[in-house]
Amino acid sequence: MSKYYYYGFRGTNLTKICSQLLEIISSEAIKPKRSLGFTVANGYNGLDYVSICQKKTDGEYQRRIQEGYLSAYSWYIHNHFCFIISENVKAITPELVSVFHFQSIQDFVQHCFHDLDERYSDMFDEYQVKGEIPLSKIVGIGIPTTEIETRQEEEIQDSLMQLLNAAQEKEWDVVDTSDFHFVDQYESLKETGKEKVYQISRGKRNLDE
Repeated sequence: MSKYYYYGFRGTNLTKICSQLLEIISSEAIKPKRSLGFTVANGYNGLDYVSICQKKTDGEYQRRIQEGYLSAYSWYIHNHFCFIISENVKAITPELVSVFHFQSIQDFVQHCFHDLDERYSDMFDEYQVKGEIPLSKIVGIGIPTTEIETRQEEEIQDSLMQLLNAAQEKEWDVVDTSDFHFVDQYESLKETGKEKVYQISRGKRNLDE
């Protein structure tokens, strides 16, 4: 299991997602939906919680997916933009549920939403934080360099350079999320004090030693 937590972004417009990261940096916090002005929420994190991920072992991914559960790491972190979050956040472990394990949709809804203070998820590697995650808890960002090179969105370059400049100013790590095991590699390097920082310029990857 990974040491750090990860907060990811999913979508097809990489330029827009890059801008969302910059907006979070500007607001100095990852905020739950209610703080962003939403009054109705879908998903297990509701209006007042932020969903984050902690990577599990390869064996657990194989086992849990065969059992019918989803993976936050696969959906939101691997090969996506993400924030790397300190282990020193108060993360709640939700009760793991799956609609396929109930006799009816009604039973499933009644179980999961009868008590809004209880936390649930169908993603076995999801955790939830109540309220905002301040910028002081962020230690790095992940950038899907292969995806950026494949898409070749010309308009992303300005936002990407702003993002890299912000990371440099805050002394954050910048890592490539393209490989499924990037978390294992990154955290291993962090443990030995030999972490490397991936910098991106005009869609190409340059390893800054």
